[in-house]
Formats: sequence, structure tokens, C-alpha cells
Amino acid sequence: MVERGRSSRPSVIRLHGAPSAEKISAEDLTLTQDYARLVLQLEKRVATLEARVPLNVTQALVDIEQRLSQLETTVQLKRNGAEQTERTAPDG
Repeated sequence: MVERGRSSRPSVIRLHGAPSAEKISAEDLTLTQDYARLVLQLEKRVATLEARVPLNVTQALVDIEQRLSQLETTVQLKRNGAEQTERTAPDG
């Protein structure tokens, strides 16, 4: 692994050869068994939720992340504008 991924970018893994079927299913490609179980449970729960209600959970999370980013940008711009107004306002 060259670089571990984060929420905003994927992991970077360098392969030194084509993976075989045995390597792809090998346990060493999974961080831990507990982590693998957690991911599997999460995938099942999301599938169950999506089957019950007309909702694409992945897209909903992406939309929420975009809206939060826009909100953070707006708040930061307002703060910067307020700080500049305080610095330039005459005393009186």
C-alpha cells in the first residue's frame, strides 16, 4: 500500500504482478476479520434499508457531504467578511 485512502480520496496500492484468484481471496488483502465482518454487516444493512424504502443510501451520503461542504464554505466566507469589516470599520 502506497497511500491509505480517506473520505475524499481512494487508497493507492502498487501491484508487482497480476493478482491470481488465490491472492484476491486471500485473508492478507483484508485488514482484519473484524473489519471485514463490519463491512459485510454494513453492506447487508444498507441493502435491507434500500429494499424497504426508495432510497439510494450511497447517493444520499454523497449529497449530504456536498451540502455540508457548501455550508462550511458559506460560513467561512461570512466569517472572513465579518473579520474584514471589523478591521476596516472606523472607531467611534
